[in-house]
Amino acid sequence: MTDRPSAGTTGGLLPPATTFAEPSAATFFIERRDALQRSRLAAVVTIAVLNTFDLVTTYVAIAEGAHEANPIVAWMISSRLVIVVKVAICASLIIGAVLARRRRRRVTLVSLCAAWVVVGVYSLVVVINTLSVWAHIR
Repeated sequence: MTDRPSAGTTGGLLPPATTFAEPSAATFFIERRDALQRSRLAAVVTIAVLNTFDLVTTYVAIAEGAHEANPIVAWMISSRLVIVVKVAICASLIIGAVLARRRRRRVTLVSLCAAWVVVGVYSLVVVINTLSVWAHIR
C-alpha cells in the first residue's frame, strides 16, 4: 500500500470529477428558440434606434442644404407626417416583437435574416445621411 494517489484520482485535493450528460434534443431546441427570440428582439430594437437616427440625420441634412430625392418622403418631411409614421412603425415593431416573445411565437431563420438585412439597409441610410451632413458642414 502506498500513500500516492492512484492514477485518475486527485488525491483528495479536488472534488471528484463530475460527468456531464449530453444535453437532450429538447434542451437544444429550447436554447436555440430562446437565442432566436433574443436576436429578433435585438434586431427590432436596432431597427427602431436606426429609424430615429435616420429621422434626425435626414432633418439635419435638409437643414444643411441637402434635399430629399424621393418626392413622397419629401412631402412627408415637409408636413412632419414622417415623424408620426416613424413612431408608429417603431412602436408596432417593438410591441409585435414583445408580444411574439411573450406568446413564444416561432422565429424562422428567414424572417430573422430579413430583419438583419433591414438593419443593414437602415445603417447604410444613416451613414449616407451622416456623410451628407458632414459634406455640407465642411
